[in-house]
Amino acid sequence: TKAVETTKASETTKASETTKATETTKATEATTAANKNATVTIVFENINNATKASHLLYDAGIITDEEAFLEYLKKEQLDRVIGEGEFTFKKGMTFKEIADIIT
Repeated sequence: TKAVETTKASETTKASETTKATETTKATEATTAANKNATVTIVFENINNATKASHLLYDAGIITDEEAFLEYLKKEQLDRVIGEGEFTFKKGMTFKEIADIIT
């Protein structure tokens, strides 16, 4: 009888752990979705090159790879047409979407 009770307790623990993992995953997905919709406003002042712009965007969490964004701007010949002003971004935007805003 004891062996049967041990098996049931083990099965209950596994089911409980699976439920907790599923709930955690759903909460993480909801947080990620909420963060993606979060907006960030950055003021570009005295931005005389794309390197500074990339650095500001990286520090604000808009881009995750400064070098890749800088290379994108260079490839698209946008690295010399960065504007100044107050710009609003959403996290998770593409390089093109960001470039459309700042150029």
